[in-house]
Amino acid sequence: SPEMAGKTSLLDLNDRICKWPIGHPGEPDFHFCGDKVNPGFPYCVAHCGHAYQAQLPRRDRRPPPPLPFGGPRVR
Repeated sequence: SPEMAGKTSLLDLNDRICKWPIGHPGEPDFHFCGDKVNPGFPYCVAHCGHAYQAQLPRRDRRPPPPLPFGGPRVR
């Protein structure tokens, strides 16, 4: 389709191109980055920077925000 011209679709993916999703599944222009991967990773260098961020030591992390509606029930 014209809106997908030059964009990487699910059928185009292989182990040499970035699999970072662009947009939202189900939308007509949803596609994948398609740039050359950072060797050993599923994403390009830029998207590896988003996907793999260093974790703070556990003692320095803020607790997660409360879940809406009290979260899951605990028995």
